[in-house]
Amino acid sequence: MKRKHLWTAAAALAGIAAPFAIEAAQRGIDRLRYAPPGEMVIVRGRRMHVYSEGEGPKTIVFLPGLGTPCPAIDFMPLVTRLRRQFRCVIPEPFGYGYSDAARRPRTSENIVEELREGLRAAGFRPPYVLLGHSIAGIYMLTWAARYPSEVEAVIGDDTSLPTQFDDPELKQAHAQVRYWPYPLLNRLGLMRLYGRLPLAASRKRLSDLSGGDPSRIPRVRSLSARNTLSRTIVDEARRVPQNCRAAQRLRFPKACRLLHFVAQGSIDSLPTAGFDWLAEHQKQALSVSDGRCVLLPGDHYLHHTEADAMAREIREFLSQPQPAPAAPVRPVSPIRRFAPGRKS
Repeated sequence: MKRKHLWTAAAALAGIAAPFAIEAAQRGIDRLRYAPPGEMVIVRGRRMHVYSEGEGPKTIVFLPGLGTPCPAIDFMPLVTRLRRQFRCVIPEPFGYGYSDAARRPRTSENIVEELREGLRAAGFRPPYVLLGHSIAGIYMLTWAARYPSEVEAVIGDDTSLPTQFDDPELKQAHAQVRYWPYPLLNRLGLMRLYGRLPLAASRKRLSDLSGGDPSRIPRVRSLSARNTLSRTIVDEARRVPQNCRAAQRLRFPKACRLLHFVAQGSIDSLPTAGFDWLAEHQKQALSVSDGRCVLLPGDHYLHHTEADAMAREIREFLSQPQPAPAAPVRPVSPIRRFAPGRKS
């Protein structure tokens, strides 16, 4: 009888362990199948993937939004439009793309320090133009405030804001999320299963993340299975309110040029009228000597749908000369609205 119980327990344990083992084996196969297209550098004992394209007098450093599984592919709609005029560099933070998982807590300070070291290890030197999506707005503010000589301009792609969790509804919505099961689901391989299901939402997600190239979808599916809801990404997600509050003490240097792209879709989808998404971006633009906002009609991932308009505005913005240090802050931040018919 005891032997029967032992066999039953062993079978149960094997059944539990099997999905973990299968997912681990599949990740090993994927690492052999999909080689990183960029350079792998060592940062604090971990491997970081740094991808670059193009040449030019200015270096644009692309920083992803929270949980983007494959930044080096995700930013391709913008990179392909900018690489003739600029050096485009995508350092994939730990936990993203081909980079290793993180060891240190995902505070803004740790993320910024690791990215700085990764860029230097790959041979890139400041000053940089930082271009970041979503939560990267907090990291770009941290970078520019702590190391002003390294950042000549910041370009926000519908970025997060230090004050957004002052809004009670946004704060409550974040507090209600239970994060602890997500890394377990990741290791079980459920994100890989989701990527293979014939669901419209799954197909659209993979298509959007592939940068418009269907041939990249298998690679995107692999990276998404590994990175989505991983321990590193979940730790970063949990710390978003903390990182936003810490950023409230920081300001962009006056000499740092600032171009904000703001998504009309984000304004429309906010859960409350108590937080003015556009006005808060304008406040940041008004805090520097050369700041402006461009309102675009797309949703939060503007670089997927509005890459033409963004590239045109970026080229115009970066082609203008740096204003004199003593230039006064304008009393009104200009808001440019996308003109439908204008193309890059």
